[in-house]
Amino acid sequence: MVIRNGIRKEYENFRGGKGKILISWFVEDTLVEGSPLLKVALVEVPPGSSVGVHVHEGTEELYYVIEGKARYWDGDRQTMVDGGTITFTPSGTSHGIENVGDGVLRLLAVINKVEE
Repeated sequence: MVIRNGIRKEYENFRGGKGKILISWFVEDTLVEGSPLLKVALVEVPPGSSVGVHVHEGTEELYYVIEGKARYWDGDRQTMVDGGTITFTPSGTSHGIENVGDGVLRLLAVINKVEE
């Protein structure tokens, strides 16, 4: 199976966050019938910008931080993360991420459907 190059879109105040971010969508909907994989994207967050704190119901999300330095919200906790870090947010838990570094924060986001 081959997945096309990502469709790059700019968003402002994404999920209630600050500033503009760029998202390259590689998978935007179910890739294969019956697969839990829903979305795969490269997220680029300039310094001072963020993905606002939000909750996914019925899905879980994994971030792989490729490069940059960020503040990550997981429920009511805040953690500093940087390149090489993986975060996991289960269904029903709030999360968000803010670039607190000097360069662009790049992360891979993967969203899966949770079986009920």
